Formats: sequence, C-alpha cells, structure tokens
Amino acid sequence: MTALTLEALREELAPIAARISNLEIQIAIMRPNVDGIPVLAKAIKVLQDDARMQHEDLRVQNAMLSRLEYATGMYAEQQRAIYEQLTQLRDRVRALEDVP
Repeated sequence: MTALTLEALREELAPIAARISNLEIQIAIMRPNVDGIPVLAKAIKVLQDDARMQHEDLRVQNAMLSRLEYATGMYAEQQRAIYEQLTQLRDRVRALEDVP
C-alpha cells in the first residue's frame, strides 16, 4: 500500500476536479436555457388552454349552424305550403269570378 501524501492526493484528485470544473462550465452555459423552461411551459399551457377553448367554440358554432340549417329547411317548407295555399285561394277566387 502506498502512503497517502498531500501531493499524491492532489494528483489523484486533479482529474476529478477538472471534470467538476468542466461540468460547472457546462451548467453555466445551459443555465439561461433552463431558466426559461418554466416560462415556456406556462406559454405552452396557455396555448393549450386557448386551443381547448377554440375547440369548444367550434363545437358550439357547429351546433348553431346545424340548427340554422334545420330552421332554414323548415322555413322553405313553410313558404312552399303558404304559396300552395295562396295558389289554391287564387284558383277558388277565379272560379267564383267565372260563375254566371
């Protein structure tokens, strides 16, 4: 077994200290990006909530459009029925006018 001297310990720990120093430099380089992650996460959550709200709005608008399409069909049918009644009434009036 070799005797542990202060110089021997320093020589053995030098590579570890170099790696720690290298990691500290890498962390310092990445820190600005890491600090922005919560801001990005919040922005993504806001966008997701907005997309959900727009999806709900689209569903509501689709339901309204379906009702309008149904109502438009009903109105067209009612107009046809009214036109038919008016035509029949016109024919009756003409028939009465032709009676001697």
